[in-house]
Amino acid sequence: MENINFKKKSVLAFLFLIVYAIYFSFGFYHLAHFETADEHLWLDDRIHQYWHSLVAPENWANTVLSDKPGITVALISGIGLFWEENPVKHIQKINGNKNDLLNEIQDIFIVFRLPILFFNALFILYIFWLIKKITKNFWISFWSFTLMLLSPVLLGISQIINPDSLFWLFSTATLLSFIAYLKTEEKKFIFLSPFFLGLSLLTKFVSVIFFPFLFLATLLFYLLNIPEWKTTSIPAHKKILKISLFYLITVLGSLAVFSFFMPAVFIDKQLFFDYTIGYSSMKKIFPIIFILQLFVIIDATKFNSNFIIKAVNYFPKRTMDIFRLVPFLLAITFAIVIINWNIGLLFLDPENIVQYATRSSAFSQKYSLIKNFLYQFFSFVFSLSPLVILSLFYFWIKQSTRKIKIDFATLIIALFIIIYYIALVAQNLPSTVRYSIILYPLVSILASFGLYEFFSHDKLKKFSKIYISLAIIAISIVSLWQIKPFYFSYINFLLPEKYILSGAWGYGGYEAAQYLNSLPNAEKLVVFPDYTGFSKFFKGKTYRRYILKKEWDPIDYYVISQHGKSMYDYWCNHYKSICKNKYVPLKKYYEANNPVWEFYIDGRPDNFIKIYKAE
Repeated sequence: MENINFKKKSVLAFLFLIVYAIYFSFGFYHLAHFETADEHLWLDDRIHQYWHSLVAPENWANTVLSDKPGITVALISGIGLFWEENPVKHIQKINGNKNDLLNEIQDIFIVFRLPILFFNALFILYIFWLIKKITKNFWISFWSFTLMLLSPVLLGISQIINPDSLFWLFSTATLLSFIAYLKTEEKKFIFLSPFFLGLSLLTKFVSVIFFPFLFLATLLFYLLNIPEWKTTSIPAHKKILKISLFYLITVLGSLAVFSFFMPAVFIDKQLFFDYTIGYSSMKKIFPIIFILQLFVIIDATKFNSNFIIKAVNYFPKRTMDIFRLVPFLLAITFAIVIINWNIGLLFLDPENIVQYATRSSAFSQKYSLIKNFLYQFFSFVFSLSPLVILSLFYFWIKQSTRKIKIDFATLIIALFIIIYYIALVAQNLPSTVRYSIILYPLVSILASFGLYEFFSHDKLKKFSKIYISLAIIAISIVSLWQIKPFYFSYINFLLPEKYILSGAWGYGGYEAAQYLNSLPNAEKLVVFPDYTGFSKFFKGKTYRRYILKKEWDPIDYYVISQHGKSMYDYWCNHYKSICKNKYVPLKKYYEANNPVWEFYIDGRPDNFIKIYKAE
C-alpha cells in the first residue's frame, strides 16, 4: 500500500474541502422544499416526546418511539429543539396569514434536517479513519469518503428526518470497527465496536443481523489466519480467546448502550427481548450463536483451541480460492440484473418490479429463491453511480480470476451484501433503495479498492492520485447534477427510461403547491393530494382520507403521483367494495391524459406528479 507524502498535507486538506463544499452546496439546496412519508411523525411528536421523557424517569416508558426504533433520529435531529422547542405548538400559535405559516413550516424543516446533514458529514471522517486503519492506504480511504459523501442516494437520505438517514453510518461504523479490531487488536475498538453496534440497534432493529454475522466474521478470520499463526509460532488459542471475548463484549456492550438510550426497557423487560435478541427470527438464532461462542471460549481455555485448529485443518490449503466465489456471485448477479432490464424478460419480469419494491410481500412468494434473490438487487444496482458499478465489476472480476489477492476486509464486506439480501428473502421483505441503504457505503469502499487496483497497473501508475481524485469528484458531481434536487430518486442511465425504482416519496409536492398557490384565490381552493409532500406547502385546504365525507367542501383539484397510485391500488385491491362506492374517485384521474400541470422526476414518465381540475 502507498504511503502518503506528508508535504502534500495542504493539497490533501484542499481535496477534503472540495468534497465538503460540494456536499453542502447540493445538500443545502431545496432542503426545506419537500416532505417525505413519516417525517411529520418525528416533527409533530416523537423528537419532542423522546427528550422530555428521557430526562424524567417517571416517563421512561415513552422513550419507545416507533417500530424502527429510531432513537438516534431523536438524539441527533433533536438538536433542533434548541431553536424549536415544540414545533406543533409553535405552528398552532401563529396568528398570521397562510404565507407566514408556510415560511414557519419551511424553517422547521431546516432546523431539524440540518443536524442530520451536518452530523453525517462529520461522522464520515470516522469512517475514513477506520478504512485507513484497516487498509493503511490513504487513497482507498479518501476515495471511499468521496464516493459516500457525494453519492446521490446517501446525500438524499441525509436530508430526511428518518432512521435510514443515520442507519447507513452506524451500521458501517459497526462493521468496520469490528474488522479494525481483528486486524489491529487496538484496545480502543473494544469500546468503539459495542458503542456503534448499540447505536445501530437504536436506529433500526434490522441491526440484529450483526449478532450472527460478526460471529461468522470471527470464524472466517480464524480460518484464514490459523495456518499463518502456526508458521510464526503465535499461540492460536490466545488469539482465539481474545477475539471471542471481544465478540462477547461487542454484543453485550451494544445491549447496554441500547438500554441506556432507551430506558423504557427498564420499565417493561419484554421490550428489551423483543427489540434486541428476540427480534424476529433472532430469538432462534441468537441462543445458537451464544452457545457456539461459549464453546469456542471453552475450547480455547481448556483445550488450547484444539477443536478449532483441527477443524481448520480439514479445509483445503487454497482456502482463499473458495472465497473467490463471493465476488464472482456478485459480479454475475449485477450483470444479470443489468442485462435483464435492458433486453427484457430474459429471466425476471420487469413489469411487476415496482409493485414488488413498494408494498407487496406476496409478490415474492410467487417466485423461486434464486429469482427473489435477484429481484432484491434491482433497486440497488440501478441507483449506484456508473463509476461505482464499473469499479465494482473490475474489482470483482479480478478477484474471482485470481489476479489479485482477496483481502479479509473486502471478503467480509462482499459476503455481508449477499447475506443481507438472503435475510430479506427469508423474511419476505422486498428490497427498496431505502431498505438497501446499509449497503451503499459498503460498495463505495469496494469500488475504491477497484479504482486503486486499476490505477496501480504498470501503465497507469504515472497518473497522480490527486488528479485521479479530482476526476472522481468531477464524475460524482455529474451524477448529483443529473438528479438535483431529488437526490434520493437517483437512477443511473443503465435502467431504461420506461422503468422506475419507486415513487417520488414526497418529492415534487412543493412544486405542485407552488403552481396552485400562483392561481387566483388560491387560499380558497380545495385540493385532494394522494400522497405526502403537498399539503404543508399549499395555501388552501386539503383532504387526504380515501373515504369520502359528506361534510367535505367540493374538491377543486386533484394532485396525483406514482407513489400515491401504488398506495391507492393497494388499498383498493384489499377493500374492493368500499373502493368502488365510497373511495375518492382517483382512478379516472390516474387514467386521464389532460392534466393542467405535470412534473416528472428525473424525466421518467412513470415517476409523475400531476394536477387535474376536478370534473
